Amino acid sequence: MAVGDLFWFDIATKLGFPDSSAFSSGDTMSCALIEDASITSTSTAHGLGDFTEANSTGSATYPASGSTLDVWGDMWSYSGKVATFDTTTNPTWNQDSDNSTDVTYALVCNITETGKRALCAVELGNVDMTAGDLTITWNASGIATVTST
Repeated sequence: MAVGDLFWFDIATKLGFPDSSAFSSGDTMSCALIEDASITSTSTAHGLGDFTEANSTGSATYPASGSTLDVWGDMWSYSGKVATFDTTTNPTWNQDSDNSTDVTYALVCNITETGKRALCAVELGNVDMTAGDLTITWNASGIATVTST
């Protein structure tokens, strides 16, 4: 994998993704930052608590559980044979001396659920949030699209 690559956790397909019933329509989806050195689509960890989350203490600009993207029902659409998972929110965290210095992945997870299950992750490399702002800009066509045949 390379910086910027997005991958789906295997658990996402077990939840029924890309079926819209994977979560309740009002469930809040978040983009959370983690510091783990390496994760893969087959990682046995499936919830935000299974990972080392970025620092959210002191004056850190990163809030615990990440930044809200939208609710599941507004992020998911299906038209014709194309399912789209998207948001208009590009999360940004401002530089701060209390921020983490080794953020490696951004997780999209359901923070409404007790386990805060993660659907997908974006590899960030090794980001020092004390050195500058961090913004994740999703593709204009959507975070992901799936076409059925």
